[in-house]
Amino acid sequence: MCAFAFFVVFLLLPSTASAQDARLGLSRSHQVAAVAGSYLGIAGFCKAYGVDFSELAGRIEEAMMRPGFFADPGDNFLFSRALAAGRLGALYSPQADQFLDMPKLGADMRQVCAAAHQQVVAISRMK
Repeated sequence: MCAFAFFVVFLLLPSTASAQDARLGLSRSHQVAAVAGSYLGIAGFCKAYGVDFSELAGRIEEAMMRPGFFADPGDNFLFSRALAAGRLGALYSPQADQFLDMPKLGADMRQVCAAAHQQVVAISRMK
């Protein structure tokens, strides 16, 4: 499991050689899938920091994983990869166009988790 987690992080988190190299170049629909997936995925990670929104995130994740939710199969693939990245503490930033490893960046994880919870609540209200 640990080797798999490392492999997923290696694939999803670009090297930090330069900001230009790290950009993923995702389309708008792919960015939406990456943002939603990473915020839903980080719910389990946030439990360790006392912010528990995993039940709500799980319901939304289940709905979004249903066949036909995403029109583009690439969005579904990226959504599942973003879930995995979120479970390891990484969030996709459309502004940076990359996954950011929040603990590695030294972010206040309680604050990150509170913001992620608010994003998941916002996602739950979308039609």
